[in-house]
Amino acid sequence: MLKILKFNNEDENKIFFSGCLHIFHKREFIWEARGYKSVQEHADEVLNKINETVGEDDKLFLLGDTFLNPPSVESCLQWLEKIKCRNVYVLFGNHNAGIGPLVKEAWGIKGNDGVESYPVCISDNVCVYGHYAEIQVNKKDMTLSHFPLYIWNKSHHGSYNLHSHCHGSFGPSLPNDSSARRLDVGWDVFNKPVSFAEIRGIMNAKGVAILDHHDSTTT
Repeated sequence: MLKILKFNNEDENKIFFSGCLHIFHKREFIWEARGYKSVQEHADEVLNKINETVGEDDKLFLLGDTFLNPPSVESCLQWLEKIKCRNVYVLFGNHNAGIGPLVKEAWGIKGNDGVESYPVCISDNVCVYGHYAEIQVNKKDMTLSHFPLYIWNKSHHGSYNLHSHCHGSFGPSLPNDSSARRLDVGWDVFNKPVSFAEIRGIMNAKGVAILDHHDSTTT
């Protein structure tokens, strides 16, 4: 079982989240809807925006669907290696082109014989944490997933669920919805990686959803 990743005494403006980048995705409803003229321009400009926003020593979490329809696995690795941030944490999504083969290759090099083990590093700056991760930033607990969750660990105590997948189409996860401390951090919502400082500000205006027998008095 993966341990909770704890980042305490951190500058909250230097920890970033995004997802559903869909780099190399050939369908116009992705790159054209985002205002780009081609698949390649989309790939280049998303990379540029990441590098403009996230510093080398910052931390960047990508919550699934990083690539789709890549010309090759090598093109995915080359794109990832152009991210200046040296601390990139990736989750699987429902589209794992590029990331999946790179993970299998890394397992082969380590001699895992097909046994899944996480985290697995696929380049000098990128490690994959599987489908789900729990982290803590300055003692605030968060569950990271590709898909939105209804109940998650410590949600009844005000912990956060950060996800992507929905491309801004799921109202209860949008920044202006106050029903639960859940947030779609995908590219189509923020058009950039969003900092934890900004996320905390959004979540402070959201309520704590009590949906089962757990409440503030239970663990």
